[in-house]
Amino acid sequence: MKQEYNPVDETQKDPTEQTPLVDRKDASGKRGYVPVEVISFLYFFTTFFAYPHTQFYVFDKMSAKYGGVNSTDPLPCEDNNRNSSAFEVELKVQAETSTVMMGLLFASTFSGVLPTIFIGALTDRHGRKIACILAIAGTTAKQLVYVAIFNLDANVNYLYIGNVLEGLCGFYGAMLVALFGTVADITEPGKQRAFRITTTEASLFLSAAVSIGVSGVWIQISGYLQPLYSMIAVSVINMAIVLFIFPETRKKSGAPFSLIDPLRGLKKSLMFYVIDTPDRRRWKLQISLVVFFFTFSVSIAQNTILTLFLLKSPFCWTMIHITIYAAITMIVDWLCILLLTRCLGHVLSDVNLAVMGTTSTFLSLLIVGLAVDDAMIYAGATLGVFMELVTPMMRSVMSRLVSSDEQGALFGSISVVEMFSGAVLGLAATAGYTSSVGFFPGLVFVVLALLMAMLTCALIFLSWNLHKTKGKSTNIKLDN
Repeated sequence: MKQEYNPVDETQKDPTEQTPLVDRKDASGKRGYVPVEVISFLYFFTTFFAYPHTQFYVFDKMSAKYGGVNSTDPLPCEDNNRNSSAFEVELKVQAETSTVMMGLLFASTFSGVLPTIFIGALTDRHGRKIACILAIAGTTAKQLVYVAIFNLDANVNYLYIGNVLEGLCGFYGAMLVALFGTVADITEPGKQRAFRITTTEASLFLSAAVSIGVSGVWIQISGYLQPLYSMIAVSVINMAIVLFIFPETRKKSGAPFSLIDPLRGLKKSLMFYVIDTPDRRRWKLQISLVVFFFTFSVSIAQNTILTLFLLKSPFCWTMIHITIYAAITMIVDWLCILLLTRCLGHVLSDVNLAVMGTTSTFLSLLIVGLAVDDAMIYAGATLGVFMELVTPMMRSVMSRLVSSDEQGALFGSISVVEMFSGAVLGLAATAGYTSSVGFFPGLVFVVLALLMAMLTCALIFLSWNLHKTKGKSTNIKLDN
């Protein structure tokens, strides 16, 4: 039986639950610029740098194992004869590299799901900064483990230690809870919040573009250790900014931390999708979360396999070629997204902008999956210029479907979904690529394109329904 929203006497509620989630002003009543984008840029610079850094290292180790060329060689796959021994070695290196990367992704994300729920509860009661501190500490711990492994030239399986440590500190899920919780604290629902969410996410991906763009050249010039030492330095600087400059935007409850806090936070996060309200927001949140889940998963999956896809024949791209391509693509995409949301955000709704994003993703993945030369890869990148538009728009859609004091719990649930989705579809896509690389390397991209087509249909239906019910209040609170 469907449960309906049933108002209760506010005086009977737990007094700690009456603390407003949104506290936009400090004790002086003023609020200056809160450097959410700065923290985001620095943290995700180190996080995104780690992926190609680790992938190229593992690729070189696997290639050396079979006596093949490494990822820094300008011609990583000269022999395109599918029946040659060189081609067989290439397939083995591809398969083993993707397997290790799949395991490392699993180690970070799955070990980070439960801690993110705990950290989310902490931020609502004890402030946002604690999540930033834990996330940066986890990344730094992983970097120190990697330094030891690279220095000792140890087995790549020891890399799992660093990834588990990172996950236990919340991984990027903890940072996202802090960042978007802070944005909810300092903005009003609607276009203002949608644009600030977009700029925060843009800083995230632009940092990725810079880190990925410099990683290939940096590694080729200096090896693997010097960039890693530099990433540790960036993490230390970011930690100092969080501790001494970044303001606390969440009013603390004053109550000591209790072991029941994480359970309360988990319950609050689940209620959005289980208990309905009179305006029937539950199914809208459910559809939005499904779209977010699969869109984010597709993004992770594509990035996971694209490097391996481009390293092999018929493309045979070099490490520098791949990283420069990824960096330029990401920068151009986000500049176009920021321009679009700034100029047309008052004309198009966030759901309609999300439809543009899923359509763009569908076309791009389809072209890349069927690509036989570099021109088709570039065409796919051009068609996919709005690929990253979906996730910030879905955050905005979901944020305005809930009340102001439910924002923290909402972003906590979204962050957990991000951790889980990145692991699940990322692992599935990598496994699918490993299985199909011998007969149809682009098969995974085609399957992901079909998935995006279905998500586009779901968003069109959601847009139609929201337009039909426009003017009705959706900010109805669920009691805890």
